[in-house]
Amino acid sequence: MGFSDRSSQPKALAQLKNALSSGRLSHAYLFAGPENAQKEQWAKAFAQALVCQVQPGEGCGKCSQCRRVAQNQHPDVQVVGTDQSAPSKEIKIDQVRQALDRLAPRPLEAEYKIAIVLDADRMNFQAQNAFLKTLEEPTAETVIVLVSSYPNKLLSTLHSRCIRVAFVPEVFLEQDGVEDPIKEAVAQFETVLEQGALHGLLKFAESQGTSREKAENLLRALLQSSHSKALSSASPEIYLRRFRRLEETLHIITVRNGSPRLHLEHFLIGERRGG
Repeated sequence: MGFSDRSSQPKALAQLKNALSSGRLSHAYLFAGPENAQKEQWAKAFAQALVCQVQPGEGCGKCSQCRRVAQNQHPDVQVVGTDQSAPSKEIKIDQVRQALDRLAPRPLEAEYKIAIVLDADRMNFQAQNAFLKTLEEPTAETVIVLVSSYPNKLLSTLHSRCIRVAFVPEVFLEQDGVEDPIKEAVAQFETVLEQGALHGLLKFAESQGTSREKAENLLRALLQSSHSKALSSASPEIYLRRFRRLEETLHIITVRNGSPRLHLEHFLIGERRGG
């Protein structure tokens, strides 16, 4: 599948296609969104659009250049990620230095040298600082794509030097809207938040925190809702703040095994106080 054939993230696709067609390509992008938003596939598809010689700026998905990107074998495209065999599961400075060393020479086959960093929020402090130095003095031939489900864990100085491309859960985009029970829960969330009564918020957290799966589905739906409202609002800051807090809450529940009910309560009380 070529880059332009991907339709599951229309807003992200439009943003990236505009950058490719206008010639105003940034040296760094942050692909941010929930874990099930297929961000790695989109990052590789974007790289294919940059290196494809059959359909430049589009990516055919079939030529030698595109196939090698998909297989992590293209000399001008490198993918950095966590070492799954290591106990810490963090991206260390040695990995980043190796990646930066490979970015330094001119491209061998394509117009750009591209680095894709998966789970960029797992870079330790030293690794993030190493990348920051490159972003402060980028070369015209370098494109870096940071992929993160928890972008709030990145250094603010690193975050600010990237163009953010927001992704939403594809599970909801592929359906004809969100399933009715989740729709009802989202509507109920808006109602209890507007009413502001503490007992109502706690009761809602109790009903939605009965299982990890139920809480995760609610949080992912709220992420989608907050993202959409941020894009359409004249004052998106409140929804962007909510989006970041939702990401953090989802991370605690899914990755750290936090209590669904307890952390839903914490999130809701924070929203009641204005974030």
